[in-house]
Amino acid sequence: MTNAPNPSVACARVLIDELARNGVRHLVCSPGSRSAPLAVAAWDHPQIRVWVTIDERSAGYLALGVGKTTGVPAAVVTTSGTAVANLLPAVVEADASYTPMVVVTADRPPELREVGANQTIDQVGIFGRKVRWFFDLPPAEDRPSENRLWRSVVCRLVAESLGRPGPPGPVHLNVAFREPLMPVTDDGRTRSEPYRSDLSPRSDGGPWTHHDGEPPAATPGRVPGRRPLVVAGDRPLDAEVAEVVPVVAEGHSGSRLPTTITTAHHLLAREQPELAPDVVVTLGRAGLSPRVATLIGRAPRHVAVSAWGWPDPGRSADAVLDAIGPGSFDPEPGWRERWIQAEAIARSALDAYLDGLEQPTEPRAVRDAARAAIRIRATLVVGSSLPVRLLDWFGPPGAVRVVANRGASGIDGTCSLALGVAAAGVPTVAVVGDLALLHDMSAFLVEPRPPAVLVVLDNQGGGIFRLLPQAGFPDYLEPLFTTPRSLDLANLAVLHRLNYLRLERAADLGEAIERSVSEAQSTLIHVGVDPDGTARICAEATEQVQAALADWFKRGRTASPPA
Repeated sequence: MTNAPNPSVACARVLIDELARNGVRHLVCSPGSRSAPLAVAAWDHPQIRVWVTIDERSAGYLALGVGKTTGVPAAVVTTSGTAVANLLPAVVEADASYTPMVVVTADRPPELREVGANQTIDQVGIFGRKVRWFFDLPPAEDRPSENRLWRSVVCRLVAESLGRPGPPGPVHLNVAFREPLMPVTDDGRTRSEPYRSDLSPRSDGGPWTHHDGEPPAATPGRVPGRRPLVVAGDRPLDAEVAEVVPVVAEGHSGSRLPTTITTAHHLLAREQPELAPDVVVTLGRAGLSPRVATLIGRAPRHVAVSAWGWPDPGRSADAVLDAIGPGSFDPEPGWRERWIQAEAIARSALDAYLDGLEQPTEPRAVRDAARAAIRIRATLVVGSSLPVRLLDWFGPPGAVRVVANRGASGIDGTCSLALGVAAAGVPTVAVVGDLALLHDMSAFLVEPRPPAVLVVLDNQGGGIFRLLPQAGFPDYLEPLFTTPRSLDLANLAVLHRLNYLRLERAADLGEAIERSVSEAQSTLIHVGVDPDGTARICAEATEQVQAALADWFKRGRTASPPA
């Protein structure tokens, strides 16, 4: 790499090459003229996989899915103007969920800014404090110092995105390009001299500037109390902790080991003095179930654990620790076993109730989709509204990687997120609501399209509102909140060249998912449900659990819980 036909192409080639040398392997872009140098350079680079979609909002979420899955940022490239603004939702989620992502936006050169030039807006600092680092790169000039400027900027860009130093998250590089934008000296409109200065990278094949590496590991702190309860939210759980103290593993935590508590939402529907903790420890943001959130807020002591941020929305924490380990606790004898026994009773009652639901329902569909993902070792992508709550309330024990937009908890971009997970090369099963599907239909326009299985819970609108106070106001519920849309999902599948299956029997979902994943098919599995049934099923499931617990406690816990 010694020269280029024009300065813009020289800059783009160096930026893309240095991204690859820093470990970036996926780049998502949308068609655009000003970003042409970057798109062409990425397409020609042997280490970069390029994904092209027409909607920049979808592009941002697809890149987000790669980052959430691999821990390595994907690059998302846009042209100038409103294309940049369409990345804001994904940037917000990446910031809130500490997900690495590299945003590279093409811009007009300074002489075209603030003069009414076409497709030109103020892109400098457009994402504000949502990005870890921002750099506004001026137009390329043919001089020896440019190569090291471009390469060192990219190295810092990737390092900052990976959280070196500080928390990982999105970063933004704004690049001004002058025409010509294609790899020619004369494009018929503008002529440029060839770029002759040296563009050579490091000869060892590595990045221009090596970062020192990962930050030092946090030292586990001590947790007071003899009856501690850990609630695993969106931060990783040390598996050994679950061997020492009871751990309530929320559905999206990805920490539902066989030794954790998965039925807390139902266990805590009534006061259980024998299960009352004297300190609750939360890992990251926790409290997806309102009953668990109430427990956290009312606990005599609350210790929040997070390497980044201040995860204490109820402002009840006595202390914030960077980390915990099995040695952080000194529980009283029998405390963990009491919770494990109650979990066994509750899990048995809950599964027996769900197994008796022969017609498709949302709670059983979510449980069975999670079971299938566990069996085939797929990543489970779950929508942020009702699906993630149902996963928390009904999801099974078992090791499964869960990806969700729970940083900012929006339903936008869910399908693109799932395709981003699949783009990273892992089997992907997504559970989304019908409105989340309609909100992100442009996701399926990406080329090439990675295969993913989408289980669509069709409750004829925003089913979450039937579980919220809005349900008590029927005059407003449908027109303003659930907002049902009469769109035939079978036709949508035909439009986007998706295999389509309509679930007729609840018991058939797992097999349908496994078959579709094994055949690497892009499949939409349509789960039509009674829109008013989910609230009833949630209440009945809790009653079944509470009845089984009451019987067990009445017998003084002398009977063995189910295996």
